[in-house]
Amino acid sequence: MRKIKGILGLLAQCAAICFWVGLTLTCIWILLTNPEHNAQPIGYLLATFVIAIYAAIAAGTIHCLRRQFQWVGENERLMAWLAANAEKIRNNHPVYCRSQRITLGTVLVRYHIVFSALIISTRYQTRWMIQNKEPRFWHVFSCCLYTCFYGWWGLPFGVFWTPIALVKNLAGSTTVGVAELLQPAPADPVSIGDRFRSNLSRDLRGGFFMDEKPKGVLPAETAVKV
Repeated sequence: MRKIKGILGLLAQCAAICFWVGLTLTCIWILLTNPEHNAQPIGYLLATFVIAIYAAIAAGTIHCLRRQFQWVGENERLMAWLAANAEKIRNNHPVYCRSQRITLGTVLVRYHIVFSALIISTRYQTRWMIQNKEPRFWHVFSCCLYTCFYGWWGLPFGVFWTPIALVKNLAGSTTVGVAELLQPAPADPVSIGDRFRSNLSRDLRGGFFMDEKPKGVLPAETAVKV
């Protein structure tokens, strides 16, 4: 279900990009083919300003959609790096990621965006950043701007998730410690009932915007069932 919602959210964002690009091109066509605008400087400047706004919205949406795919890859590389350097970090050896030293006390933080379109509301997270070590202003600003613009337009979750995402972004409250990540990942549920309960619990947490921290990055411990 979560994958379906994610795909629908991506398709909705692509539709939004097509809408803003189409609106921009339409306005440009009208401006170029309507001689009245060329004869009236004020009208020409106003039309140019409106086109610039539409183009900026389209470009911002494209950029955010592209970054969503990049964040997934960056997070995967970070978790793989932590798993590969787990022993060094535990033994307090100097290891560096993104030009910053990583220790057991290092805290990672991420930010949220919300996109809504009528009955579709989806949440996405940025990559994990090293708290107080990597600049956060533009991440927070862009996530809040995107959420303010697109987050409200869906019922019921859009109007519920949007203010929560804004508060969490401004407070930087979605965090996880490196010490928490350097734990064995829990074993995946085996039975159909366990998988159903696990998915239901995850969906409920997402519906109430409860932060879902990543599981341990180390290989799962072997579970022995009696």
